[in-house]
Amino acid sequence: MNAARHFPGSHSRLSLPKNPTNVFNMNTARALVRTVTTTAARQARSETHEGYNKIRSKMQYFQVDNGVPIHLRGGPFDNMLFISTAVLNGFGLFMCLRFFYDMSFPKKSD
Repeated sequence: MNAARHFPGSHSRLSLPKNPTNVFNMNTARALVRTVTTTAARQARSETHEGYNKIRSKMQYFQVDNGVPIHLRGGPFDNMLFISTAVLNGFGLFMCLRFFYDMSFPKKSD
């Protein structure tokens, strides 16, 4: 059999290189061409979208170390959400404890 191998389902014979250095050189050349072409495209775009600048300023606002926990830095609305969540959790805990008490000490029927 010759150096070319035939794969099932293919209409042509594909020749695989016997020398692995040739494969390495081909892959290196492809990677170099890909890097050069994509780098030029990335350098051409210097302007940024205005939405990105808004997000960056918001991120910088939350990065400042001002002693306020991160979940309360959004202002009064975040504080209201935090307090309402704490109240709902407290009410749920109370209801669980009341259920456990009622199940532990059932009411006596007269």
